[in-house]
Amino acid sequence: MTGNTQNDRSKGTLAFLAEGLKRNFMQKSAGFYVGAAAWLLTFIHTIVYSSVPGEIFSAGVIAAGVVGIILFPALSLFKRTSSLAPVALMVCDFMCLMCAAGADGIIDYLSTQFFDGFSLAKIFALPFPVWFSVLSFVVSFIAASVAIYLPQYKKEKPAEGENV
Repeated sequence: MTGNTQNDRSKGTLAFLAEGLKRNFMQKSAGFYVGAAAWLLTFIHTIVYSSVPGEIFSAGVIAAGVVGIILFPALSLFKRTSSLAPVALMVCDFMCLMCAAGADGIIDYLSTQFFDGFSLAKIFALPFPVWFSVLSFVVSFIAASVAIYLPQYKKEKPAEGENV
């Protein structure tokens, strides 16, 4: 009988947690969704960056991306920490950009690519993982920065009978 009681308690606990998470995400506001878009872009550029040419590859980009991918949803779960989620993502996206810029062979690689001048056409002539990664580092950093200043939760409505 104790096995059934324990099983019933765990089902009740899981249902309680699921209901709490559902209620939490139903109250999210624009800041969360902008941050979620930045998170998705971070997820994509972390995967795409893994296929850049070896001479400009930096493992720090992957590490910073994975940290951001983990921290954003973890901090978004709770109301008290949700305002820190876009900050963590912004810092991780900035670290991705800095690690990519600090890769050992980046100066040599870019100087040979742009030896006879710089143009937008030459940027997009680079291999897809290179130009997409750099562009997405910047865009996800900006989106996460914007998400910091937007509300993470909808304003709570006052209960009936309360004076505002």
